[in-house]
Amino acid sequence: MMMDDIIINFFIFIFLYLIAFIFYFAFNIFICTKKYRIGLEHKYLAQDLPGNLITIVYAKSGDCEVVNLVKMLKNQNYPKENYQVHVLFDNSVDDYSEIVENLGGVKVWRINNGILMGKDKALSWLLERLISFRNVNAFVFLDANRKIQSDFLKNINTALFSSDVVVPATEYITPRGDVIAAVKNQAKKYINRIFYTSRAVMNLLNPLTSGAVAIKQDVLEGLKYVDFQDAESEFKYSIFLASKNHTPVFAPDARTQTYYEFDRALSLKQKMSVLKYSFAKLFTGNFKMLELILSFFKPSALGLLFLYTLFFVFLYYFEVNNFLFRDIKFVLSAAVTTIILFVISLIIASDEKINPFLLLFTPLYDLLEKLFHPKSYKPAVYKKINSEMLTPISNGIEVSVSDGKNIIKCLLELKNTSNGFQTVFRYKTKTLTSSVYESPKKAIDEISDKLIENGLKLIICSSCSHFGKKPNSPLTSQDGLCSQKDKMTDDIQPETFLLNSCAFFQHTSDLNNVVDFSKEKDIKNNNNEIND
Repeated sequence: MMMDDIIINFFIFIFLYLIAFIFYFAFNIFICTKKYRIGLEHKYLAQDLPGNLITIVYAKSGDCEVVNLVKMLKNQNYPKENYQVHVLFDNSVDDYSEIVENLGGVKVWRINNGILMGKDKALSWLLERLISFRNVNAFVFLDANRKIQSDFLKNINTALFSSDVVVPATEYITPRGDVIAAVKNQAKKYINRIFYTSRAVMNLLNPLTSGAVAIKQDVLEGLKYVDFQDAESEFKYSIFLASKNHTPVFAPDARTQTYYEFDRALSLKQKMSVLKYSFAKLFTGNFKMLELILSFFKPSALGLLFLYTLFFVFLYYFEVNNFLFRDIKFVLSAAVTTIILFVISLIIASDEKINPFLLLFTPLYDLLEKLFHPKSYKPAVYKKINSEMLTPISNGIEVSVSDGKNIIKCLLELKNTSNGFQTVFRYKTKTLTSSVYESPKKAIDEISDKLIENGLKLIICSSCSHFGKKPNSPLTSQDGLCSQKDKMTDDIQPETFLLNSCAFFQHTSDLNNVVDFSKEKDIKNNNNEIND
């Protein structure tokens, strides 16, 4: 009997939790209908008083989308004299920095110290040089893989009139034929419209992501740092900002797009760490902090289906005399109410052109993602493979390796596995095997790094300083462009492959380990322009 009481009390607790969510869901639906209130008092003022913005784009090797993003930034519907674009290349061996520099009107910063500095340290380094510029209202941070609309900066500026930290809306790029990306994008747009927009109306805390965020200069000057190391640190940084009365607020009209694989979600362990950090801040009496912690316990669509199914199965097989469960109709009423609220939310979200059919597939995808490895699902943009280079010749393609004096002939095999690409290097009886990567270049680079540790250099295009990926090419592409001047015709870079080589080979490790911060004259000119 004691065990029965425990089970019944457990189900009562879960049912009360669902009732609480129904009220929370209804409240969000009602509040998000007031979207027109967001920035209403500052809308026209922002048009007359555009703020001075510095946009910083962070790029690393392989970020071929940086060229298109810079073009989008240059074509913003925002006064040219009120914003600058700075692109920071973190140890990038591609040629995109030169392409971006040739576009004009952009300040390019290069960090070439032989290793990847990382976004957190690289942006902190650049901020030290830009933070003291005068007449700057805010800094806008963007990852190179983002896409933006022509009114992005204008909407950021409007949002900054009422918020110190602005979190733009993120949606997912949906390549043709990629059903998974389409399903995930519908869910993302729905959450943006119903839950995040209601938080924006009430000026509640919305966790920032370093892939797209705007922070006022005086906030950064006071804090002296950003914490963009990973999703957990960004979440904690958001809470820290809110504790200092600099609440990150969602801006639904400032939209960005990225591939869903780049959108970093918190793991269960990270969520526990964030909750522990948040509870420590609760003693400040900040209601926004408490609301954020409670939002952690909001069930997903899959979770709701599971809980309602569990209730119906339980009440079908067991007779319960508790006042809440005397009649299954009580639980059925709660389920029907949830469905009605969902339908109403779809009507409200119709302005975002959300496809209800695809949205209903979200719980199914969530279930499949729990049952199978996430890497089974890849965007279509990553599935275009050059099959000619995937067939190994005699268990490998003959390549050359140099020890500084002699040239050694070896075999290099590039495998296409179900989870990605893997490289196998063979010399006589010795074998080196890389991990599995989504990009063939990364698999080859791991082998190249292992050889360098032993004083050997792999002589192929993938390790050559002249090799660069084609703009907008997928990660799985094995071809690229050669920037060696003697091979170019009319400034046109010839195509090549990762495993090719030629007499003009120059290993990336042979480059001077220097930090190219551009000419001091250019830096002074930029300082003068902003100070004016």
